[in-house]
Amino acid sequence: MQLQSYACGQWLTGRDRGVGMRDATSGEIVGHASSTGLEFAAMLSHARNVGGPALRELTFHERAALLKSLAKRLSELKEEFYSLSFRTGATRSDSAIDIANRCAFTPQELRRESYLAIAVCLAALFVIAGAIVWWIQMAQHASSFFSGGAAGLSSSPWSTNLGAALTFMSFGTVAALWGATRVVLSFRANRSLASQDPRS
Repeated sequence: MQLQSYACGQWLTGRDRGVGMRDATSGEIVGHASSTGLEFAAMLSHARNVGGPALRELTFHERAALLKSLAKRLSELKEEFYSLSFRTGATRSDSAIDIANRCAFTPQELRRESYLAIAVCLAALFVIAGAIVWWIQMAQHASSFFSGGAAGLSSSPWSTNLGAALTFMSFGTVAALWGATRVVLSFRANRSLASQDPRS
């Protein structure tokens, strides 16, 4: 197998056989790769004058559609990627992080994970806001606390804010823990699926 490079809008092959890439376990040559004869200046010029302007003309949704098509195609070739990765000495579990986790997301999974990321970000903001209000409340009534009393605390408008701060902090903590748990469970599920392969 002679690897090619996609450059300047076409597939190009080096002028010589280049460097042999060997199987990590058997030593067998899997393929060759060479950059001899490739015009790197021409590649840079093509990217700046052709590829860049064409990409900038696309709308946000058109770019998303291209990425979606690419991800779909890569997912179809996933087993081939696993086979090649196995020849580098990696197990299926090792490869799953780079292959399955990058290619196999469905639109529903991407939408769900996006909502999860938003929830965790909001949780962090809630915790920060709650902590700020908490310390302001403590500063407002520090003298009462140090003297052993809480005179005026019940009638202070900051009492409501303190309650809100505790609520926000509790919600934020729960949401962050939920997000972390989802990540851990997702990782364990991927490893479990990968472990079913006899080569893992």
